[in-house]
Amino acid sequence: METKTTKADFKTFISRVSYWASKLGVTNYEFYFVHRDLTDTDYDGSVATVQMNYLSKSAIFTLNAQWTESCNSKSLDRTAYHEVLHLLLYHLTYLASCRYGVTRNSLDEAEHSIIRSLENAQFGIGFNKLN
Repeated sequence: METKTTKADFKTFISRVSYWASKLGVTNYEFYFVHRDLTDTDYDGSVATVQMNYLSKSAIFTLNAQWTESCNSKSLDRTAYHEVLHLLLYHLTYLASCRYGVTRNSLDEAEHSIIRSLENAQFGIGFNKLN
């Protein structure tokens, strides 16, 4: 079932990103927020993304306007937490990607393994806990 995210969902997403960034001490970036459909982009299928620029210390958080799962305050909170964790780990994964022999896919897999462990510790194990 496809769900459209609303302006209220977007406001909640911004609020939760700000909360988790403050709580996790990720405060040295300037944040920008976008609410748009990610279909037919490199992020097709994602509920949200964050794009970072280390040199300018900026991060663009995008909430997908189209979700394939239910959207509620708990799922928005977990999604915001997930994207802030990407930002928290960005410098580490960037430095690791500069090393010879480390592929972007292996770094993405390792990064998501850490993020999923932290999500499960914070919100409970599995996606069934979102509803």
